[in-house]
Amino acid sequence: MKFENAFFAVLLASTLGLFATVSAHAQAAIDQNRALAGTVNPTDTPGFPITLSVPGSYKLTGNLVVPAGLNGIEIITEGVTIDLNGFRIASGGVCTRNGFSYAVTCNNPAMGKYGIYVAASVASVIRNGTIQGFETGVQLEGGVVESLVVKHNNTGILVNSYNAASRATGITAEMNQTGILMGWGMIERSVATANQVGFAGATTASSSVAESHTTLNAIGIRDAAIRANRVIANKVDLSGTVAF
Repeated sequence: MKFENAFFAVLLASTLGLFATVSAHAQAAIDQNRALAGTVNPTDTPGFPITLSVPGSYKLTGNLVVPAGLNGIEIITEGVTIDLNGFRIASGGVCTRNGFSYAVTCNNPAMGKYGIYVAASVASVIRNGTIQGFETGVQLEGGVVESLVVKHNNTGILVNSYNAASRATGITAEMNQTGILMGWGMIERSVATANQVGFAGATTASSSVAESHTTLNAIGIRDAAIRANRVIANKVDLSGTVAF
């Protein structure tokens, strides 16, 4: 009986230890101070970019301000979820729009490089906040981006893959040169306003836009299959090879 009790005690301690590890990752907090200190992951060095090399869930607990030319967060492992928690990852880029042609021009010298950069062949989930002022707000090859606001970027969201399923849901793209560029996957239930190009795909065979709204862009939707969208009051509503 004593042996059994000891065995179960060890088992319970191991289980609690595992839960504690998972919980620690689930509660991993990121703010400006931790970014500058380099304490988010064991491999994370002080300053930007914040490097996420441990799988788990991460949450912003404050805004991040990223210097020009640098990345905000780099994800280099599978199994990472980032909840921006309503906060903002921002660099210094500012875009302006010609009220007649709807052309969008961005101030490149002040821009950060990537707000969130996901390494090749790594799938991630990124949600619930704002990314602004970068050459590219979010770049990934596969995974899910949802409930984000992307603005004042050259490209708000870039899904740069032709062999990984991806989905952008509930995105608001405003004042970018391109709101969302989807290499392979679906853009759904999203809004693009006052961009040079609202939503773009690589080809209609690999990209689609569904149940979304584009307005007041130079081009509303380009090179993507479409279904049940509201495309109105853009200089060019649809451009490229479009499948209905």
